[in-house]
Amino acid sequence: MARFDRRRLAVAGAIALLVPSAVACNSIIGLTDFEKTQCAGARCADDGGPLPDQLVEAGADVVTDAPVEAKGADPVSWAKWPMPSYGDAGPLPSPSLTASGGLVTDNVTKLVWRATIIPGDFKANDAEGQCEKLANGPWRAPKRIELVTLLDYSHPTPFVDRTAFTDLVNYQVWTTSEVRPFVAGNPSQPYWVVNFGSGAVEPLAGDLNAKVLCLRAK
Repeated sequence: MARFDRRRLAVAGAIALLVPSAVACNSIIGLTDFEKTQCAGARCADDGGPLPDQLVEAGADVVTDAPVEAKGADPVSWAKWPMPSYGDAGPLPSPSLTASGGLVTDNVTKLVWRATIIPGDFKANDAEGQCEKLANGPWRAPKRIELVTLLDYSHPTPFVDRTAFTDLVNYQVWTTSEVRPFVAGNPSQPYWVVNFGSGAVEPLAGDLNAKVLCLRAK
């Protein structure tokens, strides 16, 4: 009986250690701050409930929780591609980038990025416009789920492949994914940024400055 009790205590202790670790990991990448059932601002159905999942557009690479015509930045998205792993023995692919002619193609997600950030610092509402002005487009600013695919923890800080992204150092880089709930008309409405110095996904007030990295619009 004593042996059985010790075994139960050992299992319970192991579970107790794993739960905080998982919570901490989710918090680092911003996953604890959004629930799929949230409804914010104009993103509500007529009855006040959440809108159903739907594709952004035909053939799009992400699934979102609100229509494209909803106000503001792109809705929160879920990847339809396999997320990269980092050399584990599991079935997921390791990060694989091909840099050529100022472009970086992600061989896992099939997203095509500009190899360099836009010079300067910008507020959240300026990020999309800066990408749209670039030649040889169309270009756009990334969603959160897209930009986090560039985080590569197999490298020392900055956590990114510097052979592909030569000027992407310890910067915070804007995404077009707003932090829920969305507050319309608030210039300091926070948006998600990827911090390549810390390897974290963080909220940042929209009227503060961060960098912009663009990807090919579809």
